[in-house]
Amino acid sequence: LVGYTNAGKSALLNALTGASINSQDRLFCTLDPTMRSTRLPSLETDVVVVDTVGFISELPTALVAAFHSTLEEILYADVLLHVRDVSSANFMQQKDSVLSVLREIGVDEEMLRHRTVEVWNKTDLLSQPELLEVMHEEASCPDAAATAVPPHAVVPISATTGHGLKRLIATIEDVYGGAQRKLTAAGKSVGA
Repeated sequence: LVGYTNAGKSALLNALTGASINSQDRLFCTLDPTMRSTRLPSLETDVVVVDTVGFISELPTALVAAFHSTLEEILYADVLLHVRDVSSANFMQQKDSVLSVLREIGVDEEMLRHRTVEVWNKTDLLSQPELLEVMHEEASCPDAAATAVPPHAVVPISATTGHGLKRLIATIEDVYGGAQRKLTAAGKSVGA
């Protein structure tokens, strides 16, 4: 789980794994990675979900270095869940900040384009017209093509109400299964 601070990563970890991790509505609630396992039912496999520290805009290089050990988990992920707060007035800028930090720590474009699921969290805080407006704004952004993930890998949810979680799990299974098939075909070992 990666994303801007206060996007709801810990709440999503709780929703996906049944954990009861502290998920207060405040900046930097998570300072150390937290790991919990869950099962992907269609693939009949267990996976580890890692909650990482939240990012902020213009994160100083020294701070990225300080958090590097907590962010290392990201480099070994099979799938990234980029949790975004769809209700934030800075929704678009936060995405750019997160992608910048991910690239700075060494996440490659293949991972960002093909093995990332954008989780649009906090949909319960928007009306349907507001959500549609955000979707239109995202699609019409001049840089959208350069930072786009496949349309099937954008999943609106509410971690607190559970709305959209079944679709999210199905999407994770699809992306994870595809990543595992590619690794197996390339002759590499496959792990969760």
